[in-house]
Amino acid sequence: MKILIDNYEKRCFDSLSILARSIIDMDKAFKDENLEGFPKLMIKATGDLHSIGLELGLDFKDIYPLTLDEQIVWWEKPLHLWPYPSFDEWFFVEEDELEQAVLYDYDVTEFCISIAQGGHDPIHEQDTKEFISIRNLLNNDSHDYSNIRKFLIENPILNLDSPTYIRKIAHMPPNIQEKLVNYLYEAVPKHYYNEGQVYVCPRCGWTLSITDDGDANCDTNKCKKLSSGWYFKSNKLNSHKLLRVRRGIRRYIVDPGLLELNLFKRIEKLPRLKDVILYPNNDEYDLELIFESGTSWVVDVKDWVNPYMLNHNLKSFSTNVIREKAFIVVPSFRGSTYVKTLRSICKKGYEVLDDKQFVKLVKKEGAQFESQI
Repeated sequence: MKILIDNYEKRCFDSLSILARSIIDMDKAFKDENLEGFPKLMIKATGDLHSIGLELGLDFKDIYPLTLDEQIVWWEKPLHLWPYPSFDEWFFVEEDELEQAVLYDYDVTEFCISIAQGGHDPIHEQDTKEFISIRNLLNNDSHDYSNIRKFLIENPILNLDSPTYIRKIAHMPPNIQEKLVNYLYEAVPKHYYNEGQVYVCPRCGWTLSITDDGDANCDTNKCKKLSSGWYFKSNKLNSHKLLRVRRGIRRYIVDPGLLELNLFKRIEKLPRLKDVILYPNNDEYDLELIFESGTSWVVDVKDWVNPYMLNHNLKSFSTNVIREKAFIVVPSFRGSTYVKTLRSICKKGYEVLDDKQFVKLVKKEGAQFESQI
């Protein structure tokens, strides 16, 4: 079908991001037993997607529906099967890939959480708006910002009974310590305790819920899919004075931060690197590499389940930034097809590599400089 409406791709991606955000909000409200009608964002997304279908002249049965029961059927269906033009290309994934393009499967999916990053900033939407207010107290101090973000990633659970708790937080600015704990953490809910113990995810370090059949579940299935020997690697904590980061912090700071910190640690001590800066200029990028040769690279580490949605939400690399190269680095578990697709569609001034390819390139850059000394 020839698409005759303007900005079709942008309108679809923006509407899907808002829809995903609203599904997450509605799911949370339902679980908190305070759901009162459709979220405003869901009404907007519904209207936008329905209007796009009408403008395309689709058969009425192929237009995004207006009633909730019909919408849920669409949410549970992979997006490449939605009867909108180009969806079969944008959202097709192989059966063995980590995440299918499904918005809801008895719970919000990793795909839904990922694409909700676009459209409406999740920092302002779910549990994490206080993170912005804390960042604003730092007076553009990049070092303190980096330490706070790193602290959240490395400490998704705090044990208030542990003497190491004080040591962990002591290096924070005094005006930040109380806000950090009171606003970005919460008491571990009672139903997460199992005979006085809390099971902890072996990948992200957040709390696991134990099902009636003895299985353990993290916030989404992503951690389980990336962890072999899942249940047996789960840690146990015995304290009843446990705090965990709020769910929004886990999803949008801790989870992506695992990849960012992992890459940082793999390259920070490589030869011929003068410095590796984590979250430079208050998170302008995730990493800045400064080689002994004077060459400077910047890196954004991205783990979106869909390369088209990622590309749509990437900011263009600023030509005003005095750095020789800029990279988008994605996790190698997304696969070579993902990297090739993103590389082919991304025209925003970045080189696209997976994390293994990037580490090899850093080593190669250092070796070339060493050979010239």
